[in-house]
Amino acid sequence: MPQWSMRMRRQMEKRLFRALQARQSEFEQDGICIDLREGEAVLRAVDSHLGRYTLKISTASVDAGFFISVISSDTSPAPPDNHIIRDPSAVLAFLNRRLDQLHGHDPDAEVILSRIETWASSREAAEDWYRYTPIPALGGNTAQQQVAKGGVKDVLAYLDHLGQGGYA
Repeated sequence: MPQWSMRMRRQMEKRLFRALQARQSEFEQDGICIDLREGEAVLRAVDSHLGRYTLKISTASVDAGFFISVISSDTSPAPPDNHIIRDPSAVLAFLNRRLDQLHGHDPDAEVILSRIETWASSREAAEDWYRYTPIPALGGNTAQQQVAKGGVKDVLAYLDHLGQGGYA
């Protein structure tokens, strides 16, 4: 991936920040606080389980895109969910999807949770497994992190493997 010049980095930041500012009132209506600073955007949200999350978007440490880190503010065993995305419009698409997931509006999660719930002791146990259990076969990502990266098929294949008697 080619590196961005300082000028290109600033142009991309401005493009993303303009798009975020245009949606700021929409974010605030959904209970999402947004703070735009030079080189960084910080969104603070509460998920459907009242867990607090911080989404940081920065170009400071990345030469060829936006570094996005999704961090649970609550004490959870899940590590930060990090991404590098090059295009500002792809960053917005990622944010929309991730915020939908945090607010419990993710159809992919529902499919997976219904499968997990068949062997978990409850819906709550299924949600805990989905959100907090690292899966070595998926690079140590949780099912939620893998889905956020577009890996729904990977999670479903892993669940199929478990359902056929495979090892975790």
